[in-house]
Amino acid sequence: FLRATLHISHGRYPTIENSIPIFNWIMDKIEDFDKEANIDEIVKKAACNAMEKLKKYYQYTDGIIYTISTILDPRLKLTYYKDHNWEEKYITEARDDIKKLYDTTYAP
Repeated sequence: FLRATLHISHGRYPTIENSIPIFNWIMDKIEDFDKEANIDEIVKKAACNAMEKLKKYYQYTDGIIYTISTILDPRLKLTYYKDHNWEEKYITEARDDIKKLYDTTYAP
């Protein structure tokens, strides 16, 4: 959590494009942690609670600003979604959302 918090909290440059990757990274780490056999049940319960909280806020990354910032980031683009095995319907939806925004707002 500390690494993710420090990474996304920079004041020198924008970090919104990292929101989806960081949420996914933290959720993957919690899922891996939960599979560990030698972890105390109270710690596993805390991890489960953390996952529920993350899921609550993750739904807000469905906004167009997160899609745009991810796709326009040259390091991420639509490749991020493909590389992380997102379902094709979500990739198509993201592509369509950004195209619609361009067509309705910026296209001549």
